[in-house]
Amino acid sequence: MVFEVLEEICKKIGAKALKKGEKDDKYYIDFDFRPFKKQDIELIQKELDEKAGGKYLIISWSSSFVKELNKAAQRIYFKVFESKEEKEKFKKELEEKLKSDHIYLGEKLDLFHFEEELIGYGLPLFHFNGTIIRNELINFIREVNEELGYKEVFTPHLSKCELWKVSGHYDKYKDRMFIWKQDDEEYGLKPMNCPMHLQIFKFLPRSYKDLPFRIAEFAVVYRKEQSGELHGLTRVYAITQDDHHCILKEDQIEEEIEKIVKKTLEIYEKFGLKDVEVVLSTRPDEFIGDIETWEKAENALKNVLKRIFPNYKIAEKEGAFYGPKIDFLAKDSLNRKWQLTTIQLDFFMPKRFDITYTDKDNKEKHPIMIHFAILGSIERFMGVILEHFKGKLPIWLSPIQVAILPISEKYSDYAKEILNECKKRKIRAEIYEEGTLEYRIRECEIKKIPYIVVVGKRELENKTLNVRYAGTQRELKINEFFKEIEDKISKRL
Repeated sequence: MVFEVLEEICKKIGAKALKKGEKDDKYYIDFDFRPFKKQDIELIQKELDEKAGGKYLIISWSSSFVKELNKAAQRIYFKVFESKEEKEKFKKELEEKLKSDHIYLGEKLDLFHFEEELIGYGLPLFHFNGTIIRNELINFIREVNEELGYKEVFTPHLSKCELWKVSGHYDKYKDRMFIWKQDDEEYGLKPMNCPMHLQIFKFLPRSYKDLPFRIAEFAVVYRKEQSGELHGLTRVYAITQDDHHCILKEDQIEEEIEKIVKKTLEIYEKFGLKDVEVVLSTRPDEFIGDIETWEKAENALKNVLKRIFPNYKIAEKEGAFYGPKIDFLAKDSLNRKWQLTTIQLDFFMPKRFDITYTDKDNKEKHPIMIHFAILGSIERFMGVILEHFKGKLPIWLSPIQVAILPISEKYSDYAKEILNECKKRKIRAEIYEEGTLEYRIRECEIKKIPYIVVVGKRELENKTLNVRYAGTQRELKINEFFKEIEDKISKRL
C-alpha cells in the first residue's frame, strides 16, 4: 500500500516503476522515465496530497542506476507520516536543511543549474555569478602557484588513445573514459593531465638543474561516472582540476611534499575548514611497477607525515595503480567530512614514457613525479563551500560585493558616483532601484550580498554612506568605506 499511490500517479505521466525499496527510514521507487522536472514533482505531490490525505511527502528525486537491471532510472524518495501535522513539521525542518544545499543555493542565487533533458545531469551550466566564483577560486590558486613556483600550461581536452595506453590509463581506467573512433584511430577525452604534462617536459633536453620542474593547469578532465553516482557539483562528468605536477629527483621529494602540505593547511584555514584528517593510501592489489619501488615511495610520504601529522591514518590498498597518495579530509560548518586535496607520488609514469634528465654524473636518469590538486575539483570545492557558508560567501568570493540603494530617484546620481568608484577599484557592485527601500534591502539579504549601502539626503550632503554589513549599520565617509572593503578583499576575508 505504501508504494501503490505514488506508483499509480506516476503511471499517468508515463513513468513505469522498475524497483521499490526502503532506505534510511525513507521509501523509494525507481522509474523508467526521462529525468523528472520540478513541475512533474509539484504535480505528483499535489495528487499525493489529495489521494493520501496529505500524509505522503516527496523528499528528493535524482538519476539512479539499478544494478540488478543494469539500467539507468529516475528515483523518487518519499516518506509516509501518521498525520498531516507530522508531515508539515517535517517539511519545515527539511526546508531549513535545504537552505544550505548547494544545488538549491545554486538556483536561488543564480549561480548555476542543470538542464537535464537537453544537456544531461552531471553537466552544470554556470551563470554569470557562478562563473565569478569559479574564476576567483582559480585566481586564488594562481597566486598560490606563484608562491610555490608552479607555472601554468594549457593542453588539449582529447588525444589519441595511444597516449593512454602508454600511461596505463587505457588498461586500468578505460571503462571510465569517453572513447570513440575517428579515421580508424581511437581518441579519448582526457581523464588525467599527467601524460600531457610529461610530453611538455620531454620536448627539450633537461638536466638536474631544471629540477624540480613544476607545472600547473586548470584543466577540464572527463570521467564516465555511473548516472547514480552523479550529484550536483560534487560529482560531475566534466571536472575542472587545479592540477599540479612536479617532476623531480628522489632526494627532492620530501622537501617538495612538505611545502605542498603546509600550503594546503593554510588554504583550509582561509576557508574555515577544520579538524583536518590525513590519510595515507598504500599499494592496491592492481598496481604497476615493482614492490621495492612502491615501498620506497610509501616511506617517503610516511617520513613527511611523521614530522607534520604523527597521528595520520593508513588506508591499506587504497592507492592509485601508479603510486601511493595522501588524502586530506576536512570538516565544514555542518560537521561533515570532505575529501579535498590529494597528493600522489609516482615512480612509474616517467619510466613508461621514457622521460629522462641528465644528472651531475652526466648519466641519463628517470625522474619521479608528484601529482596533486589542492582544491581537487573546482566544481566540487564550490559545492562544498556553498554549503559550508550556507551561501553567504566571504566578500572576496561574493559575485556581488556591494549593493547600492538610493532612497529615491533624487539620489540616483549619487548612487551612480559610488558605483563608478567601485568599478574603478574593481569592486563588484550593482544599483537596486525598483520597489520600496525595505523590499530592496530584503532582496539583497536574500541574495546574500555582503555590503548593502543606502544613500539619501543626509548621505549626499555629508558625502557619507549608510553601510549595512554582517548585522551592523554604520555611517561611514566614502574613503573609510573603501578602505575597509578593499582591506577585506585584499586579505581574502
